Amino acid sequence: MTPIEHFQKLLEAERARVICLEQLAFLSPNKDVNRMLSSFRNDASTACEMLHSLILQRNGTTTAEVTALAEEIMDLSSLEEMIGFLAKDEQNVLRQIEEIPPEELNEAETEFLKNLWHQHNRIIDMCKRVLGGGR
Repeated sequence: MTPIEHFQKLLEAERARVICLEQLAFLSPNKDVNRMLSSFRNDASTACEMLHSLILQRNGTTTAEVTALAEEIMDLSSLEEMIGFLAKDEQNVLRQIEEIPPEELNEAETEFLKNLWHQHNRIIDMCKRVLGGGR
C-alpha cells in the first residue's frame, strides 16, 4: 500500500469520526464529556484537512468516501455501547497508523501521524474514563 492509499484510508476514518463524535456529543447528557467529544471532533476535522493536504502534496486524488463507523455506532441502543464501540474502532485506527512504513514518509508526515496517533489514544482514554474503566 502506498502512503497515499494509507492517507486516504485514514481520511475516510477521520471523516466518519467527525460525524460520530458530533452525534455522540449531542447525545451526551454530561457537559464535560460533551466538551471533550466536541474538542475531539474539532481535532478530527483538522486531521481531515491535513490528510487531504498530504494526499494532494503527493499528487494524489482524494475521494469522498466515509467509513461506516458513524452509521454502525448510531445503530447501537445506548450511549455506553456507542462509546465502547468508538474505543474499539480507535484501536483499529492506531493499527492503521502503525502500518504505514516510516521510511516512506517525510518529516512533516511523520510528525503529523505521531500527533494523530496521540489524538486517538486520548480518545481511547476518554472512552475508558466515561465507561468507568480508568481515571
